[in-house]
Amino acid sequence: MHRTRSLLMVLMMLTLLVAFRANATLVPYPLEKMVNKAELIVIGEVIRLERTNIKFKNYRRPLNRATIQIETVLKGERGKQEVDVFYLPVVEQPDFKMGERAIVFIYTFEDRYWVVQGMMGEVIIESKLKPDLTREEVVEPFNIVGENHEQPLDEFLGKIRTLLQGQKE
Repeated sequence: MHRTRSLLMVLMMLTLLVAFRANATLVPYPLEKMVNKAELIVIGEVIRLERTNIKFKNYRRPLNRATIQIETVLKGERGKQEVDVFYLPVVEQPDFKMGERAIVFIYTFEDRYWVVQGMMGEVIIESKLKPDLTREEVVEPFNIVGENHEQPLDEFLGKIRTLLQGQKE
């Protein structure tokens, strides 16, 4: 009994340590800051996932790469069909899955594309069944300050477009 309690205590401490590390590493941004920091904002589908042999600074594990097939460019260079986004294999980073559609906020660092603010920069698009049996595309950008609720995709895209228009003026 005492040993089980000790193991549970160790497990709780490790869980808190990981949670603290995640919170200490990434500071949640509001949508305006996400849009401002991103050089490229795309809507696309994850078509390839791979672990590379590329090492990044002092991390032991190599970088991961997600290839996004671009459906729409909201900000940045148009004409690209695909974009490779690099990320570290740690909990604070995006959890890309094959075939998922997402809005991805991207910036350049050391000649590679990265996701803005780790997991905050990947907003998954889901198709939900409405009460009238029609489908609606929704997002739940739970990691973006002030946007942590499910909302229609068009509504969220409208907010991004309004912020982008403000940048041009």
